[in-house]
Amino acid sequence: MEQLSSEKATALHQNRRPPWAQYVTRCHDGGALWVVSLLTQEIERVFDAHILSMLPKEFHLRQKGYSILMQPPVTDRYLVDSWFFESTEKTGNQGARFEITFLTPTAFKQNGKYVAQPDIRLIYYSLASRWNEICDLDICPLNVSEEHMQEVCVSTHVANDFTSESAFSVNGKPIKGFRGTIILTCEKTIVARKWRMLFRYAQFCGVGIKTALGMGAFCLKSDNEVNS
Repeated sequence: MEQLSSEKATALHQNRRPPWAQYVTRCHDGGALWVVSLLTQEIERVFDAHILSMLPKEFHLRQKGYSILMQPPVTDRYLVDSWFFESTEKTGNQGARFEITFLTPTAFKQNGKYVAQPDIRLIYYSLASRWNEICDLDICPLNVSEEHMQEVCVSTHVANDFTSESAFSVNGKPIKGFRGTIILTCEKTIVARKWRMLFRYAQFCGVGIKTALGMGAFCLKSDNEVNS
């Protein structure tokens, strides 16, 4: 943000859900990997024009306290309709079993309070809301009504929870969250299709609060059909 004009930076910060997500994670070789996902064409243009060309080969992350060496960007492009149709073809009349990992501290906000546990309803609401804000609603809008989310919760179960508490520092103040792996099973075919689509999207947009700062990084580890 320091590379942008104050006007552009202010406009981006005022977005309720910024159209980008980022996180920094440690690699097996001891280095650090910085992943930035640009969720709209507009923010991609801003990034290309005002940020990428200005970044030095190596720069210091002030809040994290260490430096990062820049590598050439890797671009991943997925069509919204292909996500939906691929998930439809794969699922057929089957349920699903998902192994998902929260790579960085993850939390939600409900009724003005932080929730630091992997709650099915809050995961679905977070991802479906982001989908509806960013994606073309003429193709595949997602229902976030209370009735529909109840249907999602009834048909989706946490089979195993391997998460633990983990805090994330924002302006020197810790936000309590969780990280680790959970295994979800879903009995209902149409709900499994939606989860499959959303979990692929989550690898770009993150889940929960403050994904623009580095929280809520997400990885779909495995995705298997099961008899419902």
